[in-house]
Amino acid sequence: MNVGFFYISNHGIPQEIIDKVLSAVKVYFSLPLETKMKLYHKAVGNFKGYEFLLGSNTNPANRGDLHEGFTIGWEELMLKENNEKQVNDGAMAGANVWPLEPAGFREACLNY
Repeated sequence: MNVGFFYISNHGIPQEIIDKVLSAVKVYFSLPLETKMKLYHKAVGNFKGYEFLLGSNTNPANRGDLHEGFTIGWEELMLKENNEKQVNDGAMAGANVWPLEPAGFREACLNY
């Protein structure tokens, strides 16, 4: 299997913002599995939250995908009351779930 990489330049995201989100996700993914599973996306019920290693499988011939992730949908940094679009916007609708640690994880992700 060939794996390719690409880089995007001139995207306008300040390096400080990139550094903060990378730091936050490194801390989050280094947490014990038991802690991360509290936000397991299938338990949450709206496809948002934690996805463990081999937890999804896009190719039935394999035993699972070799990645772990944390899925979020778009939301504003400052939440609005009665956000009808967020509640009724298809299969990915509903509020994001956010871990309690590391502190600032939500803000780092949304700022990015």
